[in-house]
Amino acid sequence: MNKYRIGYALERELREKFSKAGFTVFRCCGSRPVDLILVKDGKVVLCEIKRGASRSMPVETLAISEATKLPAIYVCRKNRKTTWRYFGSLDPEILERIKLILGDPIT
Repeated sequence: MNKYRIGYALERELREKFSKAGFTVFRCCGSRPVDLILVKDGKVVLCEIKRGASRSMPVETLAISEATKLPAIYVCRKNRKTTWRYFGSLDPEILERIKLILGDPIT
């Protein structure tokens, strides 16, 4: 399986989990500017997903988050362990819902 397919499989898995948790999920073509856009109760969260990558959020995602004033989450799966962190101000209800899906964020 090539790298694109491995990354896409993780995107698809998370898209399904977020949908089941009540989010409306949009997948960005070509993963630009981010992989997924999550919407819940009128609140928008940008989501960048990487497989086997660094735990630090990509600079591009941070720049988009700052420019749009939207919170962003960065999900990384490496060696079968999924970690995530967020940038910006997440609504407490949205944060709790994301925690149910992904567990506690790393700091």
